[in-house]
Amino acid sequence: MHAKKRVEVEKVTRDFPRHVEHAEVERISADENDSGEVEMLPDGSVSIPILEEELVVTKRTVVRERIVIRKETVTERERVETELRRERVELESERAE
Repeated sequence: MHAKKRVEVEKVTRDFPRHVEHAEVERISADENDSGEVEMLPDGSVSIPILEEELVVTKRTVVRERIVIRKETVTERERVETELRRERVELESERAE
């Protein structure tokens, strides 16, 4: 029996989906009753307090403003070009006479 291996090469170009997240930042003035805690908003956004020290009679930490960060997922297409290789084996049998 004889065995031969062949390699086939096929050039392919395919589009694949790629997910990309973009962040949107919105600055909001803080009010006097702001807790100063990181908060999850109902829409899934995160509200992060930005703190600064303010000189009163003593020093204390107060909320200066908040940053609201929202994310958006965008699906983009990316073209990939490459070669695919496939091996084939051919078998031949010899008959004895």
